[in-house]
Amino acid sequence: MPRADISELRARWERMRCASGTGHECDEERDSMFARLVKAYSEPHRHYHTLDHVLACLFEFDRLPARASYLPTALAYAIWFHDAIYDPRRHDNEARSAELASDELAALQYPQAFRRMVRELILATEHRPLHRMLHDQPLMIDIDLAIFGQPDDVFDAYERAIRIEYAHVDESTYRVARAAILKRFLHRPRVYLTDWFAARYGSKARENLRRSIRALTGR
Repeated sequence: MPRADISELRARWERMRCASGTGHECDEERDSMFARLVKAYSEPHRHYHTLDHVLACLFEFDRLPARASYLPTALAYAIWFHDAIYDPRRHDNEARSAELASDELAALQYPQAFRRMVRELILATEHRPLHRMLHDQPLMIDIDLAIFGQPDDVFDAYERAIRIEYAHVDESTYRVARAAILKRFLHRPRVYLTDWFAARYGSKARENLRRSIRALTGR
């Protein structure tokens, strides 16, 4: 997984600003917003849900085929905000991150429809069954789960980082709960919802998931 460099992240943030079409009167607020996001993703209890994860997601966003996204700017903002609030002891992080994104984008004078779209994209990363997928939700889900299809060392580092984030959970409880989560993804008809990610990472993701489940359960 790429290591986050603040200067690179800032450059990406600025490119998104230039593509957004919002007025220059919002520039000071946008700069403050970037600083708040960096601070949030740098919290000491984070070991996977960090700026490194944001950057990895942005790299996946960059690789998307032309016109793959319904509204690329909304998808980019969703990537930036989707883990802005992260407390491993809570179960509403995505909902809180979605509300934060909506509030922050309102300060940049984005219309309600755009903010609603970003909110829906972030909520999709709860990875719960959805009755129907809206706009770029399948892409957002697959970008967030791209870590499953990475080389062994990258995936194993991810699993170790998640365990550290849940250090407050005892080992036996963690193993059962984590294995159940990974099995839920493994038992999908496809790990990835889009053809692009399925072709790129699907086989490796299943291999990694099976390997991690064996390590957690002993079978």
